Amino acid sequence: MVLVWDQVSSHHAFIESPVYQPFLKELGKILASSPTVFHLRLPVDLPFLKPGTAPTTECISLYFDPSYPSSTYDANWSSFRATGLKVF
Repeated sequence: MVLVWDQVSSHHAFIESPVYQPFLKELGKILASSPTVFHLRLPVDLPFLKPGTAPTTECISLYFDPSYPSSTYDANWSSFRATGLKVF
């Protein structure tokens, strides 16, 4: 399941809202086990909606040390994206 939030604080506000526990109860009826939730930041120039509608979308989990600079991630992502666009 992919949920798109306008910002992480909106998700946190949902968790604190009175509808969250009933939501979890209902969700639990269809899940085999407790979900693992994680947040990720996709660059704004490539929202999930486009790759999410592709016939095949690869999702990977990468974990960065908290000290890893966002600017380095952004630069590497831009380079990766530019290379990928050349392929298509």
